[in-house]
Amino acid sequence: MSNLKYELTNETLELPSGVVLHRIRTLRDIPCYGIKVGDIGGWLQAEGNLSHDGNSWVSEDSQVFGDSRVFGNSRVSGDSQVFGNSRVFGNSRVFGNSQVSGNSQVSGNSCVSITTLNITGLYYNITIVDNNIHIGCQGHSLAAWENFTAEEIANMDDEATEFWTEHSNLILSLAKQHQEKVNAK
Repeated sequence: MSNLKYELTNETLELPSGVVLHRIRTLRDIPCYGIKVGDIGGWLQAEGNLSHDGNSWVSEDSQVFGDSRVFGNSRVSGDSQVFGNSRVFGNSRVFGNSQVSGNSQVSGNSCVSITTLNITGLYYNITIVDNNIHIGCQGHSLAAWENFTAEEIANMDDEATEFWTEHSNLILSLAKQHQEKVNAK
């Protein structure tokens, strides 16, 4: 019996750089991700990009190429790209439209994503990325924003108290909904 987890299919994708990627297909179940034999996965340049050991997987339209490796129980999904000499391993996840490149390492229980929610047209622009909220030049975790005192908000900027009083409920509600959506991936 073969220990191979996947195979490269004949379906190819040529990147603008000329690198040719191959779509993958599972040869065995990966129950922790709900993947069954025959399911189509993401794109690899070569078999060395994704280990046949463990439960690691590359799915959807994600791409792994160059000398990068995905192994352990990690998952790369969405429209993510892992390239260069990067390593994604442990129980980590790379998803959304994120890019991991160079000599980067994503390990342990880490998550990397570029799943953003942008709110413009208010006094401060707001960007919610994963579990973080950036308001104007202040970037903090959702938990931090929920726990800031009125004095801490006032010390951020002259207009911060009025802005936070008027918009905090909406911002925190949107951030929590966004966090739930990101965590469900």
